[in-house]
Amino acid sequence: QTEESQATSKEALVKALLTLEEMFDSEGPYALGKEFTLADSNMYPFFLRLCVLRHYRNFTLPDEVPKIKRWLKAVGEREGVKATCMPDEYFIELYKGYAEGKV
Repeated sequence: QTEESQATSKEALVKALLTLEEMFDSEGPYALGKEFTLADSNMYPFFLRLCVLRHYRNFTLPDEVPKIKRWLKAVGEREGVKATCMPDEYFIELYKGYAEGKV
């Protein structure tokens, strides 16, 4: 992973996030509105891995995605989600070899 490829990947991720932001319901708090749906439960596990990018690449969600940020908070506060999700440390350790270019 070169710095150039990391920068390209970051640009692609931000572009995808901005596209997703446009698709989220304007009032929320969930992706499709006031009700928690399968869309929320299917997307959320992928967003849990953002802690890896934050830890190893200093990536944070851009300010231009307030609906996604609101959504992450709302989903993360659900009791069923809290009971079944792994902590950030799990993902950080799991992706360590990849992030350090050893895998």
